[in-house]
Amino acid sequence: MYKKLLVSLSLIVTCFIISGCHETTKADQSKDGYSFETLNLEGKKVEQHVKKSPNKVLVIGEKNAECLIYFGLEEKIDKLAYLESVNNKKIKGISVLAKEWPSKEAVVKAKPDLIYGISTAFQKDRLGDFNFWNEQGIAIGTTSNYKNGISPDNYFLEIEELGHIFNMNQKTDRFIKEQKESIKKVTDQKKKIGKESILFVASDGRGNYYYYPDEYSLVDEVVRELDGNYLDLGEEVVNLSYESLIKINPEKIIFTSFMASEGGKDSLKWLEHDSLKNVAAIKNKEILEMNYDDVIRGNENISNVYQEIYDFLKVESKEK
Repeated sequence: MYKKLLVSLSLIVTCFIISGCHETTKADQSKDGYSFETLNLEGKKVEQHVKKSPNKVLVIGEKNAECLIYFGLEEKIDKLAYLESVNNKKIKGISVLAKEWPSKEAVVKAKPDLIYGISTAFQKDRLGDFNFWNEQGIAIGTTSNYKNGISPDNYFLEIEELGHIFNMNQKTDRFIKEQKESIKKVTDQKKKIGKESILFVASDGRGNYYYYPDEYSLVDEVVRELDGNYLDLGEEVVNLSYESLIKINPEKIIFTSFMASEGGKDSLKWLEHDSLKNVAAIKNKEILEMNYDDVIRGNENISNVYQEIYDFLKVESKEK
């Protein structure tokens, strides 16, 4: 009897140790699959359920496809829709369902087990909302939620969510930790930043130029974390004219363009207009052109965004 008791206690202790060492995930909690949370168009958390780790994913947006590829999930991408650049070599070989927004009928026919895309896709009059797709038995994962704002912190929450969706939290947690450590190395140098005024300008690729408010890009948070003098023009999108840019007269400009030409660069022809020649940033050639997706949606090396902006803002950059 005494020996049986010892054996029982030993088994209990062993089971406790094993369970303590095992990373518990939501996949462990149900034989019928697992759940994860994502954000709907209004920025509210919505629970989604999958029967197993998705392996036939429709991706909406090139940057999302690049992210899945970075994390070794390329084989899970079935099709891609909504192309945002020209000749993106990183997504070469992925089947394109539609170059712009796909129709509901085309998506239903493709039979994905998950749609992973930018939140603006899931409007009733565009791709359809959560209710529509969940009724089809298709789960949704979202990124780039403008309602909650584009920021480094929210980007990391998206990566954390990605870990939940594909049941690989250890990998995504490690990525987040490494990126935050790299960012800290950059922001620790902020005492070297000058105080010139910095304006963020974004082109829509159709000849229009805008100031984006805080929730539309990473630029404001990065500049402020570096103690830079970011020009805040309010909470609304501002259509910039030659006259308005002359009046603002920024000392530095960070510029980006949607649907940029190959290589991720825009011609900047708008800023070369003769009437702007005395604008401080243009006169002194203090313009930094950055990749649209990197600063609007973040990338797999977000610390590089910090480093690029830091190099542009630091006082030493003027020294020869």
